[in-house]
Amino acid sequence: MNNYAPSEEKPGPGMHGAGPMPVINSPSPYNPGYPHGGHHIAMPHQPTVLLAPIQAQEKDYLGYSIFTMLCCCLPIGIAALIYSVHTRDANHRGDFIVAHQNSRTALTLNNVALGLGIFIAIAWIAYVISVIVLYR
Repeated sequence: MNNYAPSEEKPGPGMHGAGPMPVINSPSPYNPGYPHGGHHIAMPHQPTVLLAPIQAQEKDYLGYSIFTMLCCCLPIGIAALIYSVHTRDANHRGDFIVAHQNSRTALTLNNVALGLGIFIAIAWIAYVISVIVLYR
């Protein structure tokens, strides 16, 4: 038995080569003679849509930049924050090469600011301890 409607063997104007449409016998409340003379429904083939994965976005280190700006070294933290925002903008534009470069620069500036902040904090603690010990 042929499972395709005879008039649908070739793709019609709106089908774009989707192929023949299978015929499905289904019960219908308007066809009391089912299963002897079932109701024919032509079902079009659904197109398959494949989504290509987008390239992973670069990290913008925005939180790290804000932390280093407020807690470690303000000037270097501001520069890192600017590069973080540029990274985010490049990611939204889809310019992943520029985003990668800005991301690496932001990370480097953040690490330098953190290291400098830790060094200044340790130096300040050493200075305070030495002043307390010397003037006791």
